[in-house]
Amino acid sequence: MKSKVLTRGAVALIIFGVLCVLAACLAPSQGPQEPAWFSIIPPLLAIVLAFLTRHVLVSLGVAILAGGLLTQVPQAPLSAAAWLEGFKTTGIHVARTIGDRGNLEILVFIPLIFVMIEILIASGGFRGIIVWLLRWVKGGKSAQLATALMGVLCFIDDYTSAIIVGSMMQPITDRFRVSRQKLAFIVDATSTPIAGLAVISTWIAYEVGLLGQVAAEIGIDKNGYSLFFDALSFRFYCWLMIAFVFSHIIMGRDFGPMKDAEKRAGCSASIELRASSIEKGRAINALVPLAGLILFHVTGLWLDGGGPAGLREGGSLVSLAY
Repeated sequence: MKSKVLTRGAVALIIFGVLCVLAACLAPSQGPQEPAWFSIIPPLLAIVLAFLTRHVLVSLGVAILAGGLLTQVPQAPLSAAAWLEGFKTTGIHVARTIGDRGNLEILVFIPLIFVMIEILIASGGFRGIIVWLLRWVKGGKSAQLATALMGVLCFIDDYTSAIIVGSMMQPITDRFRVSRQKLAFIVDATSTPIAGLAVISTWIAYEVGLLGQVAAEIGIDKNGYSLFFDALSFRFYCWLMIAFVFSHIIMGRDFGPMKDAEKRAGCSASIELRASSIEKGRAINALVPLAGLILFHVTGLWLDGGGPAGLREGGSLVSLAY
């Protein structure tokens, strides 16, 4: 075991060093607008440390600190003032990120979604949906396909999709011996790609705002929504991941660690759906709140963009908010 850890660490350090050397050698001549070659170090450091330590928060924290130091220290590596300024820069950016209104809204939004899910479970709404779905789900493949379709239908937000679809489909996939790893993969592989392609989603609203700012800065005579449609066909990850998920489910071919997880789930006697957990429940108790959630999302975007006045000025539903 110790030798495996040492081997993994050595391989990770070698890859880290090789990539840094390549970045330094292949970087163009540094000008006032050109990023320095060592700008690759923070994200690369986060990946390597996460691979070695298996602690994501610690790895990200070290990478953030390294990024702050690299903004000041390379200019004067022997200066204590430069090091102190680097630590100060890190603190400023962390505080600015924590205090950002958009980030705070996300932190408030996610717990409320969890609260809503718990209420839907307690009211029997999810049990009602599960009972309805069980009329059509007859095996592991159809359970996976139903999970993917639910991920496509829950397009308004990637966080919401992961929470709702995962909570709703877990009893069904457990019943048909689909591993929790496969459920997590299907949920993740449909939530983010769908939110990145949907015409109306919280992520697209944020992205349209960024694209609009960039267009104004570089002098492109297009709004953010137009740029989003121009780039839609180039979202290769989103398109290919969705295609892979459905083709993977239909062909029923697993490989690597996922194949091992599916074998363990198929042989396990501990994962099963308790019959008493789905005997009662009304699907309407979940469908009405979920429909209300989508309606409030769309209405909020519309009102933030000026409502009827914004539409009369030629804005679009999502771009109005920005």
